[in-house]
Amino acid sequence: MRVLVKALSLLAIAASATLAARADSFTLTGEGNTFTFSLAASPIVTPISFGFIIQGITVTENGVSTTNSTLTFYDSDFGGGLEVQPNPSTLVFDSDQLFTGTNDAPTFLLGKFKLTDDIDGAKYKLVIAADAPSDPSPIPEPSGLALLATGALAGAETLRRRFRSL
Repeated sequence: MRVLVKALSLLAIAASATLAARADSFTLTGEGNTFTFSLAASPIVTPISFGFIIQGITVTENGVSTTNSTLTFYDSDFGGGLEVQPNPSTLVFDSDQLFTGTNDAPTFLLGKFKLTDDIDGAKYKLVIAADAPSDPSPIPEPSGLALLATGALAGAETLRRRFRSL
């Protein structure tokens, strides 16, 4: 009985660990333009000494998508900000640092940020929002039932032992 309870417990824990990875949506607006793209909340990056690079991203500008764009995020040592290239030309924005963690393991900050175009000084607004996970339930139903069954079996085993010792 004890082995069965342990096996069911491990199965329930393994099944409940299947959470969907979170992604972040980026919306950059200013000067009559809207740029949008989506990235993993903790992306796979190429670290550089002053930030990190993400390549092969689809960036949409005013409804027109451009594939294979390169994004560079700068850390606070370099002044923060973001660079988008090409779309159709390179855009460089100054702002606060847009991520936490290290340059080789960043996690994006969520919220609204003020950006300034490095070329002409135009003001932009960047909104980084968490996308809802594709599976809204953090514990899938089968694992929830397995967890409930495990608890019931453990409780029954405890009661059996108590009555047996009397």
